[in-house]
Amino acid sequence: MHLYVWQRKSWPEWRWQDTRLIGPLAKARLCQGRLLGKITSLGFDLSQDVRAEVLTEETVKTAAIEGESLSRESVRSSVARRLGLPTAGLSPVERHVDGLVETLLDATGKMSEPLTGERLKGWQ
Repeated sequence: MHLYVWQRKSWPEWRWQDTRLIGPLAKARLCQGRLLGKITSLGFDLSQDVRAEVLTEETVKTAAIEGESLSRESVRSSVARRLGLPTAGLSPVERHVDGLVETLLDATGKMSEPLTGERLKGWQ
């Protein structure tokens, strides 16, 4: 049986072993750097459009982890609206999609802010 992080008795007292994380994190960071280098060398601008596409993909995959299948077009519409991108011709947004997009934007855009109980409850 798999537990969500918040279902563990030790939540939210995080513990980890640095020595086990350093290697995988370093490898991931190296791959990220290579990917960004290739993107830049191909002439892509890491703009709001790229951010929107990444956020759309993250939202769809996050929902899939929970067993929910979201309309990619609905997610794309929500992301575009929240990032101030043109939304003409995009699909209508479902309410629960907006909530998930808002949560992911908060989690990634405010990662340096404290993770308080109030903030976590707001994500619900």
